[in-house]
Amino acid sequence: MLRDIYKNIVMLTDSYNLSHQKLKQNTDWEVSNIINRSRNNLNGMILYGLEETVRNLFSNKINQKDVNKASLSAYKHGFQFPTELFTRVVDECDGYIPLKIDTLPDGLFIPTGTPFCQISNTVQGFGELVSWWEGMLLHAYFPSGCATQAYEIKKYLGENGDRVHSFGFRGHRSLEDAYWAGTAWNLFFDGTDDFHTLQHFTNSSKSIPALAHKVIQNWKDEFSCYKHAINAAHLISTRDSKAVSIVIDTYDSDHFISQYLEELCELGDNKNTACMFRLDSGTHDQIRKQAIEILKIVTKYKLKHGVIISNDVTYDEIVKYDTEISKSGFDKNRIIYGIGSGFYNHIRRDWMGWAMKTAYSNHRPTMKFSPGGKESIPGVIGVRWNPTNDKFVCYQLIKPKFPLIYKGTKSMKEVFGLMRTLYCYCPSDYELSNIYANYEKKFANKATIYYKPFDYEQIKSYANNVLLHETKGVQFDASTDTEISKIKHNYIN
Repeated sequence: MLRDIYKNIVMLTDSYNLSHQKLKQNTDWEVSNIINRSRNNLNGMILYGLEETVRNLFSNKINQKDVNKASLSAYKHGFQFPTELFTRVVDECDGYIPLKIDTLPDGLFIPTGTPFCQISNTVQGFGELVSWWEGMLLHAYFPSGCATQAYEIKKYLGENGDRVHSFGFRGHRSLEDAYWAGTAWNLFFDGTDDFHTLQHFTNSSKSIPALAHKVIQNWKDEFSCYKHAINAAHLISTRDSKAVSIVIDTYDSDHFISQYLEELCELGDNKNTACMFRLDSGTHDQIRKQAIEILKIVTKYKLKHGVIISNDVTYDEIVKYDTEISKSGFDKNRIIYGIGSGFYNHIRRDWMGWAMKTAYSNHRPTMKFSPGGKESIPGVIGVRWNPTNDKFVCYQLIKPKFPLIYKGTKSMKEVFGLMRTLYCYCPSDYELSNIYANYEKKFANKATIYYKPFDYEQIKSYANNVLLHETKGVQFDASTDTEISKIKHNYIN
């Protein structure tokens, strides 16, 4: 059942992974990285959701019952399950997954082509586990895509971010998607009707009292309903600045504009309540025409009455509406856009080209390269920022020592640059208390498990700093270029 989807994380994988333990030559140590390969309008993305995805997944222990369930399911599915591998996890690792996951911080702008996540095993012989949860980790493309789309809209609007409002809750495929999109939206915008997001984080989100078709249908006389909404707005809102949203197309929007609009604006002025007239039906051309008709009238009044457009709104349509409104000689800042599924329906994994590929296997760096142009990045890597050209630099760790846990005087920053550990199963012969001093910890028989504390406000701060400074791209240092050339040369010869 749906409520049990995280109950047995052993089964959260693709079927073909069941066979790989026996198909590989060696699984002592493996490393994979995740990269965003596609170029959208921004030539990059806002990373968001990976921290929580990792935490939600690896906060779970497995037990022998989980392994047996997976083994029986695999048998019915036509596969022999790698039971011995996962039984070792239960017996030797107390059910915790012996991996280390390092990423660039959520909230950063990640230029296209940047390896932003690196996964490795921390106990010898568990290399196959590095890619076992590939599908789960890649699911974070959706919150990252939503954060990226919100960022693109925010860049366009600039300081006028209150011109957009999220109406997205009902259009989602699941509550999980609604959570990701709603919290991604809140990284950049305060205006939202996604009330459910307020239970998760402290934020400054806001909305206004609003009529719906069902409310207008409840009244025998629609005009009386509109006047009541304006009169009652001050009783509903807890904010000093009063406004009310009035949907005008429950019956006949043209009739509303010609018969009711002016009297309602006058009432709004008298009650010190701005009236936002919502257009929710028709083609974009029809809505654009009606918006201009409304603006011709409302600009004559004292308060800043305006228009809400909420039918089939996307980022591209916002730009088109603004262009046409401005050409008509009206202030586009009187238009508020209510964005529903047009905010997220186009976001899929290929939109930013997320891919996870093996970078180190069978005691050597490795990579994918093919005539189609898709190439991965080999080796154990770190990422740092080059202030000279304002780019990320991907560099190789020469002759890395496994596991990739560095004890002693070296810090994570010295070794991996901007990469931060989200999760680490740390064997007991490594002392990491100084490196992970502020991390949450769990203790197993032979290890300490470290989790990076989740801080939404910190992520939001990173995201909004991107508005002031966006990293220009990514480059690879000489060691990475040398490794790529070496691997290709060895294949050809």
